[in-house]
Amino acid sequence: MRSRTDSSKSARSQSVTELNKPGDYVLSAATETQQPLEIQNPVVHAIKEKLKPLDLVTEDTGEEKTSCLGPREFKDGSIYVGSWLEDVRHGYGKHLWENGTYLEGIWENGKVHGLGRVIYPNGDYYEGKFELNMYEGEGLYVWADGSSYKGNWKADLQDGMGTLTSADGSTYTGNFEGGMKHGEGNLIMKDGSTYVGRFWKNCFGGQGVYTWPDGRKYEGKYGYGQKSTGKFTWPSGASYNGDFEDDLFSDEGTYQWPDGSVYMGRWRRGMKHGYGEYKKANGVSYKGEWYNDLQHGKGVFINAQQVEQFGTWEKGKLIAWGEKQEEEQPVQNEPERKYSDSSCNSNPPQVQIQQMRDSLSSDSLSSGSW
Repeated sequence: MRSRTDSSKSARSQSVTELNKPGDYVLSAATETQQPLEIQNPVVHAIKEKLKPLDLVTEDTGEEKTSCLGPREFKDGSIYVGSWLEDVRHGYGKHLWENGTYLEGIWENGKVHGLGRVIYPNGDYYEGKFELNMYEGEGLYVWADGSSYKGNWKADLQDGMGTLTSADGSTYTGNFEGGMKHGEGNLIMKDGSTYVGRFWKNCFGGQGVYTWPDGRKYEGKYGYGQKSTGKFTWPSGASYNGDFEDDLFSDEGTYQWPDGSVYMGRWRRGMKHGYGEYKKANGVSYKGEWYNDLQHGKGVFINAQQVEQFGTWEKGKLIAWGEKQEEEQPVQNEPERKYSDSSCNSNPPQVQIQQMRDSLSSDSLSSGSW
């Protein structure tokens, strides 16, 4: 399962660029109206009332002569009150659309450019810097569900450093690119789990550390949102250091039990599979072939006195003792790493590493096989 955070959101409401259609909002196309600019939408009105006035600082260079006119109504029923430069909105102004969308700030040649604020009828709002009608620079976007993003914007998308807080309390602080978490970041999830490391298009990608509230910890590489190669530790003292596939032990890896017993070798789908060596804390060990967590094929049993005895096993049962056979060691080709082609999961990652089965316990090699 791929690991992706669900706290990644983009501004969903109609953009300011879409609202400000070229040619629609010029003085020559407007009519003077006695109707004041009053916000009737209760959602927009409530947000407007709770927000502080914009901290606008304007300078008159003397090079531009603007005129401040009363309310002007356009063909679509929207109303603008503010400054004009010849035929276009220029300077400070307020624009209210019939659907309740409210926009105020600094215009430049008909486009919002500088500090501004837009409140949408669905309850979303943005406050911060604009450039040519787009969110650009430092700004705050708040969604109706309580989620928020505060940080840098580029062309209406989160881009650069910022903090994204979800309605459930999850928080990401770090780098964004093109509206997605991308680069170094710190994610704190609602259950208390944390991830610190690299992100790649909203997924864990690269080196990172994931810690669970109960003390479990993974430190290593992620590829396309999946654990790739690293070390997983449990509060009990158990650990696994090696490769993963679909969050399961895979390929080469070493598992160590709290009592000091250890298995080093091949894995498949979370089970010992292929050649591996298992050594118990008392010195008893097995070296040989495994199949789905069980000794299967040729192997050697070594007792506590380090006396070797060769034999053949089948599904964990000793079939026969035998003499050592000289065989050419097979070449262990590194299998091609496979990743699920499904999209990144929207839920915080859950450990799917299976607890070691009874046949993997520190007592499993003490009976049945010898």
